Amino acid sequence: PSSRWRVATERLVTFHLVCLGWLFFRADSMGSAFVMLERLCTAWGRAPLVTPLLVLTIAAVVGAQYVPPDAVERIRVGFARRAAVAQAALLGAALLVVTTLGPQGVAPFIYYRF
Repeated sequence: PSSRWRVATERLVTFHLVCLGWLFFRADSMGSAFVMLERLCTAWGRAPLVTPLLVLTIAAVVGAQYVPPDAVERIRVGFARRAAVAQAALLGAALLVVTTLGPQGVAPFIYYRF
């Protein structure tokens, strides 16, 4: 049986290896990938693309990994018990959140540059 620290360490290492792999996958050349790795270690300062909303989104997605397996079913049952007007209001609010936080216009195909 694995300890919690070992599981946490394995997840952290896996996350960083996947991110490193994406850096090389996305770079247009090995040289630019190594420049990016160098800048990760030397170019400290303000990062305008890192916003509080981005940090909150990343924390929420990581936290979603720890949601109990039956949580979705409990939410579904609770939603089904609501009146139709309340269900419509909740779905409208969810749609508002998605359209507000989503990209403007049609998002480009993720692999169009490859």
